[in-house]
Amino acid sequence: MKRLLFTALLVATTAATTSAQPRLFTDALPREEFAARRARVLQRIGDGVVVVQGATETAAYEPFRQSNQFFYLTGVEVPRAILVMDGLTKSSTLYVMPRNERLERSEGPVLTPGPEAAELTGIGRVQPRAEFVDLARTLSGRTIYTTVRGETRSAGTPDREAS
Repeated sequence: MKRLLFTALLVATTAATTSAQPRLFTDALPREEFAARRARVLQRIGDGVVVVQGATETAAYEPFRQSNQFFYLTGVEVPRAILVMDGLTKSSTLYVMPRNERLERSEGPVLTPGPEAAELTGIGRVQPRAEFVDLARTLSGRTIYTTVRGETRSAGTPDREAS
């Protein structure tokens, strides 16, 4: 009886831990769908640049939810990511936070810069987020498209002012 109880407890704990881990990339749609969406945007922006920022971390114990625009174009579900689509080169680059082993021990695998992430997401290059600053300096004089305001993840709405 003790053995059966121990096995049931082990299975329940493992299932809860596995389901609580963040996903790196959605399994709802194939990466080719996101690539097709980015290609449609690239066709329409001419020599411009699109910059879309992902959502930031949520408050403690709240599950992370990516911003709609960012998720629509990438399928990536990690906080603080930035997508840059360059109409001149017809390429996309994803900027994500560097590897954090301490975070990975508590939260599970995290999408990190490199060719493995590019393969997983179907995005041409996945670079460290800090390199976005260098890119931003080179965009002077180019048309830049971005979202006007971020999305609210709390009970409030973007249109409602705090009392």
